[in-house]
Amino acid sequence: MVEDYSEYDLYEEESIYSDSGREKLLEDGEISLSEYAFMKGYDEAMG
Repeated sequence: MVEDYSEYDLYEEESIYSDSGREKLLEDGEISLSEYAFMKGYDEAMG
């Protein structure tokens, strides 16, 4: 079975590195709440 990864295009503005991208992954169950919090905390610490 071939999965459609078009919504995860690396060149889209909404990526896993953006807040909205991480929120989408959280909503879709792709990442846990603790992973989301870790990524957000890392972004804040790195400025």
